Amino acid sequence: MSDLVNGVVLSSNPIRIKGEVLDLRGQQYGELTVIDFSKKDKQGRAIWKCLCSCGVTKDIRAQSLRSGAVISCGHIARQKSAKRMSCLNRTKDGASREDWYSNYNSMCHRILHGTQEDKKYYNSARINGVLLEPAWIDDPWMFYDEIGSKPGPDYTIDRIDSHKGYIPGNVRWANKHTQSVNQDRKPQGQSGYVGIQICEKGVNRRSRDRYLAFISVNGKKINLGTYLHLENAMRVRYDAEEKYGYHHTFKRPKGELVSEPDYTFGEHPGITYDKERKSWRATFSYDANPRKHKYLGSYDTLETAQQALNNATQMYKAGNRRFLNDRQRSRDGIIAISPEGKEYEFDSIADFHRQMNCKINLNRILKNGGSVTSKKSKFYQWFFKRKQLYNIDEGLLVA
Repeated sequence: MSDLVNGVVLSSNPIRIKGEVLDLRGQQYGELTVIDFSKKDKQGRAIWKCLCSCGVTKDIRAQSLRSGAVISCGHIARQKSAKRMSCLNRTKDGASREDWYSNYNSMCHRILHGTQEDKKYYNSARINGVLLEPAWIDDPWMFYDEIGSKPGPDYTIDRIDSHKGYIPGNVRWANKHTQSVNQDRKPQGQSGYVGIQICEKGVNRRSRDRYLAFISVNGKKINLGTYLHLENAMRVRYDAEEKYGYHHTFKRPKGELVSEPDYTFGEHPGITYDKERKSWRATFSYDANPRKHKYLGSYDTLETAQQALNNATQMYKAGNRRFLNDRQRSRDGIIAISPEGKEYEFDSIADFHRQMNCKINLNRILKNGGSVTSKKSKFYQWFFKRKQLYNIDEGLLVA
């Protein structure tokens, strides 16, 4: 027997390939009674209109009805949940409805049912004595009497002494900053002290010559300065810990800050000799700080490099701190001298390659003295040199 409802054939023995649906009208499934066929969903599955024992009508898929996944409109699940919550509230005397209960529950879970990561921190090797007060496990209100009301949503439970457990007299409400301050810190890096790191060597050839002191407050790193003396960095870091309420991880060196020595390169401050290129390199350091420097150029003689450094120092003290940048300096032209003695000027190495239709390595040739010694090259016995586009006497700074 079959029937046509909403354009779908309902049958007691349906032919699925024709799109017919098994007739479930009048069937009882738990608290639900099938009233009539409703529709098919996008996947072609039948949906039936059902009447619950509580009087609510609801559309439910046939598959959910026949498998027993749905037995009511939802009122049975709500009743079970209410019963479970009432039992919980009777056991905890209504503590689960308080805003602090989630923190209390997390604390108990970390100690009693913690993960492997939790067990690394909450164990008898790291914590002296009892990990969690036994009376608090059965009665959360005893824990509330000890710690009091939660000040705000950003506060969590904190142990005053991190080497003791959650016991009376050692718990409090603390925000994120207080929690970060109240931690055991181990020194990281090569300095061997918390909050002090060794700066990378820059222009200075000596390694580990400067120490950077810093401290992190509310997730922000505060730079306390760089120092040549480790004791100065330790004093500044210790004073910052006092200011922001951090635990000390080392003793403060005696005395006050020691004056820092002036930074020099050796016999000629700011000038070094390049053995490979056989030239003098001039570098200007701002305020005697090796990490703030400006390369001025490479010169044939020490006197020329010293003159360039003096000009840069005068202009810097005068207040004009805009140095000629590296890009402008790299636009020095090229002078090519043929074996006959004729000179040819080019704006740059690229300009030479373009006009002479060649790709010889001029950088290597200039580095090795400027003459072409390969007999296979068409520029054999040619000589190359750079031409500077600025005059040292007029200064190395631009307006």
